[in-house]
Amino acid sequence: MNKFWMKKLSIALIAALLMFGLAAFKTQNDGDRNFQRLVLAKGKNIEYTVDIARMGLLKYWLQPEYLTVSLRCQIEADADQLQYELTGIDAVVSQSGKKGNWKKLEPKDILVKRDKNTVPLNLEIVVPKGASGRQTVQPGSLRILASGELYSTIELRIINSQAKVE
Repeated sequence: MNKFWMKKLSIALIAALLMFGLAAFKTQNDGDRNFQRLVLAKGKNIEYTVDIARMGLLKYWLQPEYLTVSLRCQIEADADQLQYELTGIDAVVSQSGKKGNWKKLEPKDILVKRDKNTVPLNLEIVVPKGASGRQTVQPGSLRILASGELYSTIELRIINSQAKVE
């Protein structure tokens, strides 16, 4: 009977350790993906800052040069024929979901509006080697065009809050 309880206690201890290990893994990955809802209006400029110091140790060791930013842009109903221009940042832009391979969008492609006039944009940003040690890692902008004219600009600032002051 004593062996029976030891076996049950061992299984419960292993399950608890596995649960805590998976919870720690999840908290390490929380900072790897940056998600933001933005309300865009014609002629409006928005600043959005991404802090790479939030990335977990696993991401820092395996893929420190890649950063994922998911934007959900709320736009006005009359804005159509939406396109984008990306300057200062090397990134793959997509409107795909987070699973599977992303279909890369080109600047000439028309962006798809989803429910409630929302335009989802996913950016897989490539950070230049050695730049992650600086406080200002990479500035850039994402311009949204409606019918070929500037609709709104999102100023992206990629920073490292844990880096020493330059």
